[in-house]
Amino acid sequence: MRSIIGRNLVKLLSNANLNKNLLKSTNNPYKINSAKFHTTNLLNYEVTDLSPNDYYQSSEKTMNNLFEQLEELLEEEDNSAYDLEYQSGVLTLKLGVNGTYVINKQPPNQQIWLSSPHSGPKRYNFDLKEETWFYHRDNSTLKNLLETELKEVFDKNIELSI
Repeated sequence: MRSIIGRNLVKLLSNANLNKNLLKSTNNPYKINSAKFHTTNLLNYEVTDLSPNDYYQSSEKTMNNLFEQLEELLEEEDNSAYDLEYQSGVLTLKLGVNGTYVINKQPPNQQIWLSSPHSGPKRYNFDLKEETWFYHRDNSTLKNLLETELKEVFDKNIELSI
């Protein structure tokens, strides 16, 4: 059973004519290199239990800064397929064929949630000491993940101040 699945997966991968860069740096033909969109940090972040007011201030500052910076980026790109809106705590970044990002505040959980067309869903907690939003499963930050993925989309370095 396992070898049948393996052979079918190899057929599927070869038939799809995947970019060789996705399969580089691995001896396992079934494993796609996800390092392109996944970074970890050596810091050990800690979830801070915020007051409702502190959560509001931290999340609002992050969302507003992110909106302003993405708005500037899209103005520079001048692509009619790109769109950005921020309303009621939900930021939606449409990047045409590159997919749609949805970033939203989750006050009951004191989190910011991200839905990425490249790396999928993630839930970020705030570390007050480091003043950053991080994903507890891999210790990556919202800032680093967005910079990495948007660099791939726009083919240039992206530096966000969030």
